[in-house]
Amino acid sequence: MSGGVGGFADIPYWNVDLPGLTREQAEWIAETACVKYGLPSSVVDPSVFLTLHMDRETALRIAQGLSNFDDDISVGVREIIDEWIRSTIR
Repeated sequence: MSGGVGGFADIPYWNVDLPGLTREQAEWIAETACVKYGLPSSVVDPSVFLTLHMDRETALRIAQGLSNFDDDISVGVREIIDEWIRSTIR
């Protein structure tokens, strides 16, 4: 997925999932990635955000289901999924 994080929209957007980290460990890893490799990083608090790693078919089905709704959240999630699908077409 190409991401718009910190002006890096044209590079692949890989993600590393490391269960069991403390906040401090996650912040250290993010800072190291930024300082050592110049990669923009963000720490995602699992008590605030649900992070889903879903396959293309699941994402497409969710987007299709959300097409029945026109509220801001549904439209926003559809746009995120659509952008991801477009960016991963080979």
